[in-house]
Amino acid sequence: MKRILLLTLLLFLIGGTTDAYSQGFLKKLGKKAQEISKTVLGEDEKQKEKEAEEIDYDFPPAEDIYPEETYPEEEAEAPTLGSTDPNAPRILSFSIGKEKGKIDHKKGTIEITVDPDTDFENIIPVYTTGNNVTGSPASGKRVVGEDSYFTVKDKTGRKCVYEVVLHIRGMEKKDLKAGIKSGTLRMVNTMQGFPQINSTYYFDNYGKLFAMMNDMGTGTIYDYATGKVTILTAVASIEKVRRIADQAASLQIPDIKEPTMKDLENALKHGLKDVEFVYLSYEIPGLDEKLDCPIISNYEVMPPSFLARMNARKVANTAIAGKSCFTLEITEPESGMKMLYYSWKNINFGGGIKGMAWSQVESFKESVPAGIFSPPKNYRPFAEYQAEVDAIAEAAGKKLQKKAEPLMNAPEIQAIKQFLDEYEKELKATDNNK
Repeated sequence: MKRILLLTLLLFLIGGTTDAYSQGFLKKLGKKAQEISKTVLGEDEKQKEKEAEEIDYDFPPAEDIYPEETYPEEEAEAPTLGSTDPNAPRILSFSIGKEKGKIDHKKGTIEITVDPDTDFENIIPVYTTGNNVTGSPASGKRVVGEDSYFTVKDKTGRKCVYEVVLHIRGMEKKDLKAGIKSGTLRMVNTMQGFPQINSTYYFDNYGKLFAMMNDMGTGTIYDYATGKVTILTAVASIEKVRRIADQAASLQIPDIKEPTMKDLENALKHGLKDVEFVYLSYEIPGLDEKLDCPIISNYEVMPPSFLARMNARKVANTAIAGKSCFTLEITEPESGMKMLYYSWKNINFGGGIKGMAWSQVESFKESVPAGIFSPPKNYRPFAEYQAEVDAIAEAAGKKLQKKAEPLMNAPEIQAIKQFLDEYEKELKATDNNK
Protein backbone atom coordinates (compact mmCIF):
# COMPACT_ATOMS: atom_id res chain seq x y z
CA MET A 1 0.00 0.00 0.00
CA LYS A 2 2.85 2.41 0.81
CA ARG A 3 4.27 1.85 -2.66
CA ILE A 4 0.95 2.70 -4.29
CA LEU A 5 0.74 5.89 -2.19
CA LEU A 6 4.26 6.85 -3.26
CA LEU A 7 3.52 6.22 -6.93
CA THR A 8 0.32 8.25 -6.76
CA LEU A 9 2.10 11.04 -4.89
CA LEU A 10 4.83 11.08 -7.55
CA LEU A 11 2.31 11.63 -10.30
CA PHE A 12 0.75 14.56 -8.42
CA LEU A 13 4.12 16.20 -7.90
CA ILE A 14 5.60 15.55 -11.33
CA GLY A 15 3.67 17.20 -14.13
CA GLY A 16 0.16 15.74 -13.67
CA THR A 17 -2.81 17.52 -15.22
CA THR A 18 -4.41 19.77 -12.60
CA ASP A 19 -7.89 20.20 -14.05
CA ALA A 20 -8.57 16.49 -13.59
CA TYR A 21 -8.18 16.49 -9.83
CA SER A 22 -11.76 16.14 -8.70
CA GLN A 23 -13.06 13.74 -6.09
CA GLY A 24 -14.25 11.31 -8.77
CA PHE A 25 -10.87 11.47 -10.44
CA LEU A 26 -9.08 10.57 -7.22
CA LYS A 27 -11.27 7.50 -6.79
CA LYS A 28 -10.55 6.39 -10.36
CA LEU A 29 -6.84 7.06 -9.93
CA GLY A 30 -6.76 5.03 -6.71
CA LYS A 31 -8.49 2.09 -8.37
CA LYS A 32 -6.18 2.31 -11.36
CA ALA A 33 -3.13 2.30 -9.08
CA GLN A 34 -4.43 -0.82 -7.37
CA GLU A 35 -5.07 -2.56 -10.70
CA ILE A 36 -1.59 -1.75 -11.91
CA SER A 37 0.01 -2.87 -8.66
CA LYS A 38 -1.61 -6.32 -9.00
CA THR A 39 -0.01 -6.86 -12.40
CA VAL A 40 3.40 -5.40 -11.60
CA LEU A 41 4.12 -6.15 -7.94
CA GLY A 42 5.33 -9.55 -6.74
CA GLU A 43 3.16 -12.16 -5.04
CA ASP A 44 4.33 -11.17 -1.54
CA GLU A 45 3.40 -7.53 -2.07
CA LYS A 46 0.05 -8.51 -3.61
CA GLN A 47 -0.73 -10.55 -0.51
CA LYS A 48 0.17 -7.59 1.72
CA GLU A 49 -2.01 -5.35 -0.44
CA LYS A 50 -4.90 -7.74 0.03
CA GLU A 51 -4.45 -7.84 3.79
CA ALA A 52 -4.11 -4.06 4.10
CA GLU A 53 -6.87 -3.12 1.64
CA GLU A 54 -9.83 -1.38 3.24
CA ILE A 55 -13.39 -2.24 2.29
CA ASP A 56 -14.87 0.48 0.09
CA TYR A 57 -18.49 0.59 1.21
CA ASP A 58 -21.05 3.19 0.25
CA PHE A 59 -23.70 3.67 2.92
CA PRO A 60 -27.29 3.86 1.69
CA PRO A 61 -28.86 7.34 1.80
CA ALA A 62 -30.28 8.45 5.14
CA GLU A 63 -33.86 8.34 3.88
CA ASP A 64 -33.46 4.57 3.25
CA ILE A 65 -32.31 4.00 6.85
CA TYR A 66 -34.59 6.29 8.82
CA PRO A 67 -38.34 6.56 8.39
CA GLU A 68 -39.62 9.75 6.79
CA GLU A 69 -41.40 10.87 9.95
CA THR A 70 -38.06 11.30 11.76
CA TYR A 71 -37.22 14.27 9.54
CA PRO A 72 -38.56 17.67 10.56
CA GLU A 73 -40.69 19.47 8.04
CA GLU A 74 -38.76 21.95 5.93
CA GLU A 75 -39.45 25.57 6.66
CA ALA A 76 -41.54 27.37 4.05
CA GLU A 77 -39.52 29.62 1.80
CA ALA A 78 -39.75 33.32 2.56
CA PRO A 79 -41.86 35.23 0.02
CA THR A 80 -40.35 37.70 -2.43
CA LEU A 81 -40.60 41.13 -0.86
CA GLY A 82 -41.94 44.21 -2.59
CA SER A 83 -43.28 44.14 -6.15
CA THR A 84 -41.79 44.58 -9.60
CA ASP A 85 -45.07 46.08 -10.81
CA PRO A 86 -45.08 49.89 -10.31
CA ASN A 87 -48.90 49.80 -10.32
CA ALA A 88 -49.18 47.15 -7.59
CA PRO A 89 -51.11 48.18 -4.47
CA ARG A 90 -49.21 49.58 -1.51
CA ILE A 91 -49.51 49.84 2.25
CA LEU A 92 -49.82 53.57 2.83
CA SER A 93 -49.46 53.67 6.62
CA PHE A 94 -48.69 51.14 9.34
CA SER A 95 -48.85 51.41 13.13
CA ILE A 96 -48.82 49.34 16.32
CA GLY A 97 -50.47 51.28 19.11
CA LYS A 98 -48.94 54.75 19.20
CA GLU A 99 -45.85 53.67 17.18
CA LYS A 100 -45.73 54.38 13.45
CA GLY A 101 -43.80 52.22 10.97
CA LYS A 102 -41.27 53.34 8.38
CA ILE A 103 -42.30 51.88 5.00
CA ASP A 104 -39.86 51.06 2.21
CA HIS A 105 -41.89 50.01 -0.85
CA LYS A 106 -38.83 49.11 -2.92
CA LYS A 107 -37.33 46.75 -0.32
CA GLY A 108 -40.71 45.58 0.86
CA THR A 109 -40.03 46.30 4.53
CA ILE A 110 -41.82 48.07 7.35
CA GLU A 111 -39.59 48.92 10.31
CA ILE A 112 -41.23 49.83 13.59
CA THR A 113 -39.88 50.39 17.10
CA VAL A 114 -41.89 49.48 20.20
CA ASP A 115 -41.32 49.65 23.96
CA PRO A 116 -39.92 46.64 25.87
CA ASP A 117 -43.13 46.32 27.91
CA THR A 118 -45.23 45.73 24.79
CA ASP A 119 -47.49 42.68 25.06
CA PHE A 120 -46.00 40.65 22.23
CA GLU A 121 -48.77 38.06 22.49
CA ASN A 122 -51.35 40.69 21.59
CA ILE A 123 -49.89 42.80 18.81
CA ILE A 124 -52.61 44.38 16.67
CA PRO A 125 -51.22 46.18 13.59
CA VAL A 126 -53.34 48.81 11.89
CA TYR A 127 -52.59 49.79 8.31
CA THR A 128 -54.20 51.64 5.40
CA THR A 129 -54.23 50.92 1.65
CA GLY A 130 -55.86 52.28 -1.49
CA ASN A 131 -59.41 51.47 -2.59
CA ASN A 132 -60.46 47.94 -3.57
CA VAL A 133 -57.39 46.37 -1.93
CA THR A 134 -57.41 43.43 0.46
CA GLY A 135 -54.71 42.64 2.97
CA SER A 136 -53.53 39.55 4.79
CA PRO A 137 -53.28 39.45 7.75
CA ALA A 138 -56.13 41.94 7.94
CA SER A 139 -55.68 45.36 9.50
CA GLY A 140 -56.89 45.62 13.09
CA LYS A 141 -56.58 41.87 13.77
CA ARG A 142 -54.28 40.30 16.33
CA VAL A 143 -51.14 38.85 14.74
CA VAL A 144 -50.93 35.11 15.39
CA GLY A 145 -47.63 33.36 16.12
CA GLU A 146 -44.53 34.58 14.32
CA ASP A 147 -46.29 35.96 11.23
CA SER A 148 -44.27 38.94 10.04
CA TYR A 149 -45.29 39.12 6.35
CA PHE A 150 -48.16 41.31 5.12
CA THR A 151 -49.56 41.01 1.60
CA VAL A 152 -51.85 43.49 -0.13
CA LYS A 153 -53.63 42.55 -3.36
CA ASP A 154 -56.02 44.30 -5.76
CA LYS A 155 -58.84 42.82 -7.86
CA THR A 156 -56.57 42.23 -10.87
CA GLY A 157 -54.26 40.03 -8.78
CA ARG A 158 -51.40 42.50 -8.51
CA LYS A 159 -49.79 42.29 -5.09
CA CYS A 160 -47.02 43.65 -2.88
CA VAL A 161 -45.44 41.80 0.05
CA TYR A 162 -43.95 43.51 3.12
CA GLU A 163 -41.91 42.14 5.98
CA VAL A 164 -42.47 43.86 9.33
CA VAL A 165 -39.16 44.28 11.17
CA LEU A 166 -39.84 44.80 14.86
CA HIS A 167 -37.29 46.78 16.88
CA ILE A 168 -37.41 46.91 20.67
CA ARG A 169 -36.43 50.23 22.16
CA GLY A 170 -33.20 49.94 24.16
CA MET A 171 -32.34 46.46 22.81
CA GLU A 172 -30.89 47.41 19.44
CA LYS A 173 -27.17 46.86 18.81
CA LYS A 174 -26.64 50.60 18.63
CA ASP A 175 -28.16 50.91 22.11
CA LEU A 176 -26.55 47.87 23.69
CA LYS A 177 -23.02 48.10 25.10
CA ALA A 178 -21.00 47.08 28.11
CA GLY A 179 -21.87 48.99 31.28
CA ILE A 180 -18.22 49.95 31.81
CA LYS A 181 -15.60 51.21 29.34
CA SER A 182 -13.03 48.39 29.52
CA GLY A 183 -12.28 45.12 31.25
CA THR A 184 -10.27 41.89 31.37
CA LEU A 185 -12.23 38.71 32.05
CA ARG A 186 -10.43 35.48 32.91
CA MET A 187 -12.61 32.39 32.31
CA VAL A 188 -12.27 28.65 32.95
CA ASN A 189 -14.24 26.62 30.39
CA THR A 190 -15.04 22.94 30.96
CA MET A 191 -16.95 20.44 28.84
CA GLN A 192 -17.69 16.83 29.62
CA GLY A 193 -15.15 14.55 27.94
CA PHE A 194 -12.72 17.37 27.09
CA PRO A 195 -9.82 18.97 28.97
CA GLN A 196 -10.27 22.31 30.70
CA ILE A 197 -9.53 25.37 28.55
CA ASN A 198 -8.56 28.69 30.12
CA SER A 199 -9.31 31.81 28.12
CA THR A 200 -8.97 35.55 28.63
CA TYR A 201 -11.36 38.10 27.15
CA TYR A 202 -10.55 41.81 26.74
CA PHE A 203 -12.81 44.69 25.73
CA ASP A 204 -12.47 48.44 25.44
CA ASN A 205 -14.56 51.40 24.28
CA TYR A 206 -17.67 49.69 25.71
CA GLY A 207 -17.15 46.59 23.52
CA LYS A 208 -16.17 48.27 20.24
CA LEU A 209 -12.77 46.61 20.68
CA PHE A 210 -12.72 42.97 21.69
CA ALA A 211 -10.07 40.23 21.90
CA MET A 212 -10.11 36.66 23.14
CA MET A 213 -7.12 34.38 23.58
CA ASN A 214 -6.66 30.94 25.11
CA ASP A 215 -3.60 29.74 27.00
CA MET A 216 -2.23 28.01 23.87
CA GLY A 217 -1.76 31.42 22.26
CA THR A 218 -4.50 31.34 19.65
CA GLY A 219 -7.45 33.72 19.43
CA THR A 220 -9.19 36.55 17.60
CA ILE A 221 -9.21 40.37 17.74
CA TYR A 222 -12.25 42.38 16.61
CA ASP A 223 -12.26 46.11 15.87
CA TYR A 224 -15.95 46.85 15.34
CA ALA A 225 -15.37 50.50 14.48
CA THR A 226 -13.17 49.72 11.46
CA GLY A 227 -14.58 46.27 10.64
CA LYS A 228 -11.16 44.65 11.04
CA VAL A 229 -10.76 41.05 12.24
CA THR A 230 -7.36 39.57 13.14
CA ILE A 231 -6.90 35.82 13.55
CA LEU A 232 -4.08 34.65 15.82
CA THR A 233 -3.14 31.05 15.12
CA ALA A 234 -0.41 28.43 15.37
CA VAL A 235 1.20 26.78 12.33
CA ALA A 236 3.89 24.14 11.88
CA SER A 237 7.34 25.57 12.51
CA ILE A 238 9.56 26.16 9.50
CA GLU A 239 11.91 23.49 10.84
CA LYS A 240 9.05 20.95 10.87
CA VAL A 241 7.92 21.97 7.37
CA ARG A 242 11.47 21.56 6.08
CA ARG A 243 11.78 18.15 7.76
CA ILE A 244 8.55 16.86 6.19
CA ALA A 245 9.45 18.29 2.78
CA ASP A 246 12.88 16.59 2.92
CA GLN A 247 11.22 13.26 3.74
CA ALA A 248 8.82 13.59 0.80
CA ALA A 249 11.66 14.63 -1.53
CA SER A 250 13.59 11.52 -0.45
CA LEU A 251 10.62 9.30 -1.40
CA GLN A 252 9.77 8.62 2.25
CA ILE A 253 6.26 8.67 3.69
CA PRO A 254 6.26 11.70 6.07
CA ASP A 255 5.65 10.71 9.68
CA ILE A 256 2.56 12.87 10.34
CA LYS A 257 0.44 11.78 13.29
CA GLU A 258 -3.13 12.77 13.99
CA PRO A 259 -3.32 14.68 17.31
CA THR A 260 -4.91 12.81 20.19
CA MET A 261 -6.83 14.02 23.22
CA LYS A 262 -3.66 13.46 25.25
CA ASP A 263 -1.77 15.78 22.88
CA LEU A 264 -4.43 18.45 23.46
CA GLU A 265 -4.13 18.05 27.24
CA ASN A 266 -0.33 18.40 27.05
CA ALA A 267 -0.63 21.47 24.81
CA LEU A 268 -3.02 23.13 27.25
CA LYS A 269 -0.70 22.41 30.16
CA HIS A 270 2.71 22.97 28.60
CA GLY A 271 2.08 24.88 25.36
CA LEU A 272 2.17 23.82 21.72
CA LYS A 273 5.32 22.16 20.37
CA ASP A 274 6.94 22.44 16.95
CA VAL A 275 4.88 25.51 16.02
CA GLU A 276 5.22 29.20 15.45
CA PHE A 277 2.55 31.87 15.71
CA VAL A 278 1.19 33.99 12.87
CA TYR A 279 -1.65 36.44 12.32
CA LEU A 280 -4.01 37.11 9.44
CA SER A 281 -6.09 40.30 9.18
CA TYR A 282 -9.06 41.07 6.96
CA GLU A 283 -11.97 43.50 6.87
CA ILE A 284 -15.71 42.83 7.06
CA PRO A 285 -17.76 45.88 6.01
CA GLY A 286 -20.52 46.52 8.55
CA LEU A 287 -18.96 44.15 11.09
CA ASP A 288 -20.81 45.77 13.99
CA GLU A 289 -24.15 44.95 12.33
CA LYS A 290 -23.21 41.44 11.17
CA LEU A 291 -21.48 40.01 14.22
CA ASP A 292 -22.32 40.56 17.87
CA CYS A 293 -19.53 41.16 20.35
CA PRO A 294 -19.33 37.78 22.18
CA ILE A 295 -18.84 39.40 25.58
CA ILE A 296 -21.94 41.62 25.40
CA SER A 297 -25.22 40.24 26.75
CA ASN A 298 -28.75 41.59 26.23
CA TYR A 299 -30.54 39.40 28.78
CA GLU A 300 -30.53 42.09 31.47
CA VAL A 301 -32.64 44.43 29.31
CA MET A 302 -34.85 41.73 27.79
CA PRO A 303 -38.57 42.17 28.55
CA PRO A 304 -40.22 39.48 30.73
CA SER A 305 -42.43 38.34 27.83
CA PHE A 306 -39.32 37.49 25.83
CA LEU A 307 -37.82 35.59 28.76
CA ALA A 308 -41.05 33.62 29.09
CA ARG A 309 -40.86 32.62 25.44
CA MET A 310 -37.38 31.25 26.14
CA ASN A 311 -38.65 29.24 29.10
CA ALA A 312 -36.43 31.47 31.22
CA ARG A 313 -36.90 33.34 34.46
CA LYS A 314 -34.83 35.76 36.48
CA VAL A 315 -33.71 34.38 39.85
CA ALA A 316 -31.78 35.94 42.74
CA ASN A 317 -28.49 37.62 41.86
CA THR A 318 -25.29 35.57 42.25
CA ALA A 319 -21.95 36.86 43.57
CA ILE A 320 -19.20 36.14 40.98
CA ALA A 321 -15.67 37.57 41.13
CA GLY A 322 -16.90 40.22 43.59
CA LYS A 323 -19.82 41.33 41.37
CA SER A 324 -23.53 40.87 42.04
CA CYS A 325 -24.55 39.25 38.73
CA PHE A 326 -27.91 39.11 37.01
CA THR A 327 -28.89 35.42 37.00
CA LEU A 328 -31.15 33.73 34.52
CA GLU A 329 -32.46 30.19 34.76
CA ILE A 330 -33.44 28.58 31.42
CA THR A 331 -35.39 25.30 31.44
CA GLU A 332 -35.46 22.80 28.58
CA PRO A 333 -39.18 21.89 28.32
CA GLU A 334 -38.93 18.20 27.43
CA SER A 335 -36.14 17.06 29.76
CA GLY A 336 -36.55 19.68 32.48
CA MET A 337 -32.79 20.30 32.36
CA LYS A 338 -31.86 23.73 33.71
CA MET A 339 -29.14 26.07 32.50
CA LEU A 340 -27.83 29.12 34.37
CA TYR A 341 -26.64 32.31 32.72
CA TYR A 342 -24.84 35.18 34.44
CA SER A 343 -24.13 38.75 33.40
CA TRP A 344 -23.03 41.99 35.00
CA LYS A 345 -23.64 45.38 33.38
CA ASN A 346 -24.39 43.64 30.06
CA ILE A 347 -21.13 41.64 30.25
CA ASN A 348 -21.33 37.85 29.97
CA PHE A 349 -20.13 36.35 33.27
CA GLY A 350 -20.35 32.67 32.30
CA GLY A 351 -22.75 29.89 33.20
CA GLY A 352 -24.04 26.77 31.48
CA ILE A 353 -24.92 23.32 32.79
CA LYS A 354 -22.64 22.12 35.56
CA GLY A 355 -21.02 18.79 34.84
CA MET A 356 -21.69 19.12 31.11
CA ALA A 357 -20.61 22.52 29.79
CA TRP A 358 -19.65 25.29 32.19
CA SER A 359 -17.86 28.64 32.05
CA GLN A 360 -16.61 30.05 35.35
CA VAL A 361 -15.20 33.54 35.85
CA GLU A 362 -11.84 33.28 37.59
CA SER A 363 -11.11 37.01 37.83
CA PHE A 364 -12.23 40.37 36.46
CA LYS A 365 -10.66 43.82 36.44
CA GLU A 366 -11.79 47.05 34.86
CA SER A 367 -8.72 47.66 32.68
CA VAL A 368 -6.86 46.08 29.76
CA PRO A 369 -3.11 45.58 29.08
CA ALA A 370 -1.47 48.05 26.69
CA GLY A 371 -1.34 46.85 23.08
CA ILE A 372 -3.65 43.88 23.64
CA PHE A 373 -5.74 44.72 20.56
CA SER A 374 -2.73 44.35 18.22
CA PRO A 375 -0.92 41.11 17.26
CA PRO A 376 1.74 40.12 19.85
CA LYS A 377 5.31 41.03 18.88
CA ASN A 378 6.41 37.40 18.45
CA TYR A 379 3.66 36.72 15.86
CA ARG A 380 4.45 37.36 12.19
CA PRO A 381 2.16 37.91 9.16
CA PHE A 382 0.83 34.69 7.70
CA ALA A 383 1.75 35.82 4.16
CA GLU A 384 5.40 36.07 5.20
CA TYR A 385 5.30 32.56 6.69
CA GLN A 386 3.51 31.17 3.61
CA ALA A 387 6.15 32.61 1.26
CA GLU A 388 8.84 30.75 3.19
CA VAL A 389 6.83 27.51 3.10
CA ASP A 390 6.30 27.89 -0.67
CA ALA A 391 10.05 28.29 -1.21
CA ILE A 392 10.75 25.11 0.80
CA ALA A 393 8.09 23.19 -1.16
CA GLU A 394 9.49 24.38 -4.49
CA ALA A 395 13.03 23.30 -3.56
CA ALA A 396 11.75 19.92 -2.35
CA GLY A 397 9.81 19.47 -5.60
CA LYS A 398 12.93 19.98 -7.67
CA LYS A 399 14.84 17.51 -5.50
CA LEU A 400 12.02 15.00 -5.79
CA GLN A 401 11.84 15.38 -9.56
CA LYS A 402 15.57 14.71 -9.90
CA LYS A 403 15.42 11.69 -7.59
CA ALA A 404 12.30 10.32 -9.27
CA GLU A 405 13.49 10.54 -12.87
CA PRO A 406 14.96 6.98 -12.89
CA LEU A 407 11.61 5.64 -11.65
CA MET A 408 9.52 7.29 -14.36
CA ASN A 409 10.11 4.43 -16.80
CA ALA A 410 8.78 1.84 -14.36
CA PRO A 411 5.84 -0.14 -15.85
CA GLU A 412 3.40 0.97 -13.14
CA ILE A 413 4.27 4.65 -13.65
CA GLN A 414 3.92 4.40 -17.43
CA ALA A 415 0.53 2.72 -17.05
CA ILE A 416 -0.76 5.43 -14.71
CA LYS A 417 0.58 8.17 -17.01
CA GLN A 418 -1.33 6.58 -19.88
CA PHE A 419 -4.45 6.54 -17.69
CA LEU A 420 -3.98 10.24 -16.88
CA ASP A 421 -3.66 11.17 -20.55
CA GLU A 422 -6.79 9.20 -21.46
CA TYR A 423 -8.73 10.71 -18.57
CA GLU A 424 -7.75 14.24 -19.59
CA LYS A 425 -8.89 13.58 -23.16
CA GLU A 426 -12.19 12.26 -21.80
CA LEU A 427 -12.69 15.44 -19.75
CA LYS A 428 -11.92 17.69 -22.74
CA ALA A 429 -14.33 15.74 -24.93
CA THR A 430 -17.05 16.09 -22.27
CA ASP A 431 -16.44 19.87 -22.03
CA ASN A 432 -16.58 20.27 -25.82
CA ASN A 433 -19.94 18.47 -25.97
CA LYS A 434 -21.57 20.78 -23.40
